[in-house]
Amino acid sequence: MNNSRRRVAVSLLTITACAGLALTGCSAADDSGGDPGSLHIGAFVLATANAYAQQNMTGVKEAAEAAGDVKVTFFDGKFSGPTQLAQIQDAVASGKYDGFVVFANDGVAVIPGVEDAAAADIPVVAAYAPIGEDINTAKPQVDGVIGTVWHPNEPDGRAIADLTIAACKTEHADADPCKVAYVSGGNAVLFEQAKLKAFEAQIGQADVPIKLVAQQEGNFLVEDGRKAAENIIQANPDVDVIATSADQMTYGAEQAVEDAGLTGISLMG
Repeated sequence: MNNSRRRVAVSLLTITACAGLALTGCSAADDSGGDPGSLHIGAFVLATANAYAQQNMTGVKEAAEAAGDVKVTFFDGKFSGPTQLAQIQDAVASGKYDGFVVFANDGVAVIPGVEDAAAADIPVVAAYAPIGEDINTAKPQVDGVIGTVWHPNEPDGRAIADLTIAACKTEHADADPCKVAYVSGGNAVLFEQAKLKAFEAQIGQADVPIKLVAQQEGNFLVEDGRKAAENIIQANPDVDVIATSADQMTYGAEQAVEDAGLTGISLMG
């Protein structure tokens, strides 16, 4: 790796690690021994309207400022893999960027864009979810990906399921079965698919009777979570538990329950 590319890689990895994902007290000092110069990083986030993604953006901005002469341009992925692919390919074609941070909505859909970046000698760091076919490994799977900053998503699904099982036992002990609904961030999002699959497997092993009566998409947003919960309640007014994969959607579900004048529904995210 040449000196310039190494400096970009170091800055990318540090900026991404500081992007509200795992680390604090970060700095993006260059360890290549050269003049830091100016860097232009493209950051492709899940969706700019999402509160979690906004915190990632704040982390990227703060780390870029700490690094010195680093400019960051953000791209709104709109929770769409094809949208992010087009954005990455356009950014490569522009010739403006030294590196990319990709919070992939679909780690498979963006592969052609990442390969284009590699061909243009633009290093890529995967954030939040791996880029590639295997969602359960941080090992780079695609040429051009120099590292991954993430956490596995299947444990999230199991954790939500454990909370659901506990609610069925303690708050709905007389329900037979305990009727559960699940709101995902998006059924086409690979890491959300992993969460839902783990959730379903976990409640399937519960030692109390549980039935998944509905599954909706809430797009990680309060308003969409509210609409999803309204649909669930309309079709299943006797639902016992509404679980979501993000707190924004849980807040929306709370609004829907209150608007419907219902009590006794357990909410969790």
